[in-house]
Amino acid sequence: MLDCGTVGSLRAWGPLRLSWYRARKALVHGIIFFYIQKFADIASSGTTWLQLRQTVTASSSRYLPNQAYPDAEAVQLLQTLAEATNEPLPSLLERFGEFLGPHLVKVAGRHIDPAWRTLDLIENTESIIHTMVRATNPGAEPPVLETVRQSPNELHLVYTSGRQLCILAKGIMKGVAKHYHETISIEESSCMLNGDPFCCFIVQNDAHDTHSAKSPLSETIVFDPKSGEQLPSGSSGNWHQAHP
Repeated sequence: MLDCGTVGSLRAWGPLRLSWYRARKALVHGIIFFYIQKFADIASSGTTWLQLRQTVTASSSRYLPNQAYPDAEAVQLLQTLAEATNEPLPSLLERFGEFLGPHLVKVAGRHIDPAWRTLDLIENTESIIHTMVRATNPGAEPPVLETVRQSPNELHLVYTSGRQLCILAKGIMKGVAKHYHETISIEESSCMLNGDPFCCFIVQNDAHDTHSAKSPLSETIVFDPKSGEQLPSGSSGNWHQAHP
């Protein structure tokens, strides 16, 4: 049985699941497609992005980080990349999450308290970031996150999403920890992929780790809201127009 914390077969993510995604009308913010492309260039040595994209959509338009696109296209891009690299999709999803986490911290830098660390950011994601995404992008459906802080070094997270991409969420948490140069352990006591109504993560960090000055939150990435192009470092912009 596939659970959120292990690498399973492609069976649970096969044609039936992709058909379910195609039937949905939910949208994913273009910033996710922006980073899927960057991740694909790394995972496939930069040789398969155009081929991957052509298998998903016949549109000649680019994926712009300030737009929104069907979530089925994002899932199919990642499935095609997994097949092209001969890697199980759950493994690739978690690895993409680890890649994505630090980038999302930089994109959201203006809205993150400099004193926060990994568990603080996870704890505040729903109230600050996802609430803003829903208010400014009606078609977007970020997951619903509920948290309870058990101690300074332990957080309990309940994840609920129609996408059931809890493996991606786990990877993002690991990526955020890498950004802060912290070590975390993630235990799952329930998982939607096993038929549970929600996923429950128990996240703990190593109290001996400290935040490194090598990854300042001032390293913020912004995009031009009109062209969708990444702006030079130091440019100002509305982060909520670029966040997934």
